[in-house]
Amino acid sequence: RVYCIVGFVCNRDRCHRVGRRALLIGVGGHARRGARISAKVLRNGYIGTVIWDGKDYRFGKLLDIPYHLEIKVGDTVVTSGYSTVFPENVQIGTVQGVKPNINDNFYDLKVQFFTDFNRISEVYVVKNNFKTEIDSLTSKYKK
Repeated sequence: RVYCIVGFVCNRDRCHRVGRRALLIGVGGHARRGARISAKVLRNGYIGTVIWDGKDYRFGKLLDIPYHLEIKVGDTVVTSGYSTVFPENVQIGTVQGVKPNINDNFYDLKVQFFTDFNRISEVYVVKNNFKTEIDSLTSKYKK
């Protein structure tokens, strides 16, 4: 089996269909567009951010990768582990398009999700037992 990113579970219900719908809507996180998942390109370890813009459930964008780094169509994108939400190396998708963003010095990378969000039948809920401790330490250094 291959495990891939589904999204964030922000609410649950006894009805499987409602829970599944929440996951489909929540593909980009917290049942809304614009949530960010810390990610990396598996081949070279370059760190970026995956978002879902709400346009097509099959695709997202990998942001924050500068032009001078080598990215290829077909590169696998996985979670970076730099968050308290997803562990490292959970598969997200593959790079399907590489083009420069005309507004800054970063690529606009199109990522096709490994998960077919229109056909989800099983999900696993993963809890980070150290999230509270990590958040507490992180908040001390943000000040």
